[in-house]
Amino acid sequence: MDTKIKICGIKNIGEVSIINRYLPDYAGFVFAKSRRRVTREYAKELIKLLDKRISRCGIFVDEDPAEVIGTCRELELDVIQLHGHEDDGYIRMIKDSTNAQVWKSFSATGISFGSADKILIDSDDPGSGKRFDWDILKSIEEKMQDVIIAGGLDPDNISGLLSHFDPFCVDVSSGVELMGNKDDELVKKFIENVRRN
Repeated sequence: MDTKIKICGIKNIGEVSIINRYLPDYAGFVFAKSRRRVTREYAKELIKLLDKRISRCGIFVDEDPAEVIGTCRELELDVIQLHGHEDDGYIRMIKDSTNAQVWKSFSATGISFGSADKILIDSDDPGSGKRFDWDILKSIEEKMQDVIIAGGLDPDNISGLLSHFDPFCVDVSSGVELMGNKDDELVKKFIENVRRN
């Protein structure tokens, strides 16, 4: 199966234009505290401009479930990505109340498969652009089709990762940015390098 691509932290119209040009599989909108945070209202405007072929993913951290469910319904999110201490009960509540897939993030040193549809494996410092030791992935190699890999990926190292592992999806944000904004050439190169593998 071809590895899917998520470009995360989309925060303005210019970045929507870039990803519409290169059509990753998923666009991530951050609703948690972050320099890439967007409000529900602004995300709604950005999503209206997003190519319909790109699935919409909302990123939340320890948010009130009612807020997550409300945001998901209003923005018609395809994926809810949880980056906090959300447990299986929380995940089941979200799944019972929405039509979205639920992805749960774990640091590479604390991987756990539970009620989530997919798990995302990140460094111990999510959003930092730091890479984790990919050798950790060898222990879950048979479950790669349930795994999204994040953390320090960029156009130069993504081929190395995909030559050893076949995850469901790869997730990039700072690795395709220049001066804090998504860069056309870096997004293009990242997507080309994933799809070439």
